[in-house]
Amino acid sequence: MISIIIPTLSEEKYLEKTLQILKNGIGTIDHEIIISDGGSTDTTLAIAKKYTNKIVIYNEVKRQTIAQARNLGASRAIGDYLVFMDADVMILESEHFFTRALTIFNQRTKLVGLCVSIGVEPEKATRVDKFFSGFMDCFS
Repeated sequence: MISIIIPTLSEEKYLEKTLQILKNGIGTIDHEIIISDGGSTDTTLAIAKKYTNKIVIYNEVKRQTIAQARNLGASRAIGDYLVFMDADVMILESEHFFTRALTIFNQRTKLVGLCVSIGVEPEKATRVDKFFSGFMDCFS
């Protein structure tokens, strides 16, 4: 099973599209989606509830860091593999991506992590976005 952990803090602008793409694309791969929320004041939690019942809400006075959100989500995960992604990350070919990742992990049992290519939605990408995502992809 794959546990997909998404930290959120007022992510209503992006979260629904990300979760829709995951839901529609992941196919039959056994997975769970965990939303680790840092105290959203918008409709983030209502959106999350449409796609998962695994929502962890941070209730401390001090603001939660993204690392704390990831760790809190991971502490509730039951999957064999953890996938950390942000609310504005869209894995367009989710089933292919996760099938390939599982194959790699099963073939290379000492492997503990993977990195992926990045990009900006073509209609939103600036020249700077294209330059940096192209540069970073050279290392993934």
